[in-house]
Amino acid sequence: FAIAIDRRVLRVMRRVFFIISCSLAQQAGLLTAGDVDDNLNFGHFVGYANRTSPSVEAYEPGFSAPDLSDRVMVSVQDATGAHFPCASITASSDQLTKTFPAGTNGMLYLFPTLDGFGPGMLTFTAVPPGGCSGECVAATGSTGSAGISLVIEGVDGELPSALDVVFVVDATGSMDDEIAYLATELTSVMDRVQEAIPGVDIRVGLTVYRNPGMTLAYGLSKSISERADDLRQQGVGGSLEAMIEALDAALEMDWRGGNTARVMFVVTDEPPERGTYARTVQAAQTARSLGITMMGLAASGASETAEYLLRVFAAIAG
Repeated sequence: FAIAIDRRVLRVMRRVFFIISCSLAQQAGLLTAGDVDDNLNFGHFVGYANRTSPSVEAYEPGFSAPDLSDRVMVSVQDATGAHFPCASITASSDQLTKTFPAGTNGMLYLFPTLDGFGPGMLTFTAVPPGGCSGECVAATGSTGSAGISLVIEGVDGELPSALDVVFVVDATGSMDDEIAYLATELTSVMDRVQEAIPGVDIRVGLTVYRNPGMTLAYGLSKSISERADDLRQQGVGGSLEAMIEALDAALEMDWRGGNTARVMFVVTDEPPERGTYARTVQAAQTARSLGITMMGLAASGASETAEYLLRVFAAIAG
């Protein structure tokens, strides 16, 4: 399930949703999509971010684009060489110690400047998501470079059997068609996830945002059709993009901990309300600290600033 979530579930969901295009009828299977995985092509992303961030900073006075160029990639495996899903990784420098859950693929991306570790050597300890006991031997290591591989001995990684997914959806005036198509596709996509991974326990949550104070939250539920209906019933309106309210509401939901796959999709065509850019980047950092994989789903006609921020979210918590 670790590989399945990263290579099958996310591939299915990203490619269906990443760029939401419009057709003439709202029925499942008519969306078209493409996807960009900046974590696989990180050098390209850094170049893109360096080119784009000055215009974003000019549009949002006081916003400093996060420096992600010093990324450290941490990989956790068991003694067989398999990914260790959702391993708990503690990173330490002379200045700071923090603990993060790895993704379902046993991967964690750290950013020493953004995360406050400062320059120099980082030391790591990795244990299973429920802790290390019995014959388990915690993995340890240190690096001052771009990556490290850690091996937990004495116990095999267990594949998650649960998946929590939350959609954070822009419902301002330009998103009418996209919401209709997303609601139509939601049940179909989750059905395909169930077919790809029989027995997975799926819960779906939803937050919908418009102007500040108008955000609606629908908690994580096993009734996918209910959440699709909640989305289908949304009207659009407003133009101030209170994304940060919706992100905060999504992060506060009752996400399952431990060995669970956790994914958040942010669906929009415009950047958040001005004055909140830094808070949305902090929300991505919070998502990563909770073990939530964050994906941006850029609707057709997405602005340059919206694309930039969605790609930053995914680079941090993807």
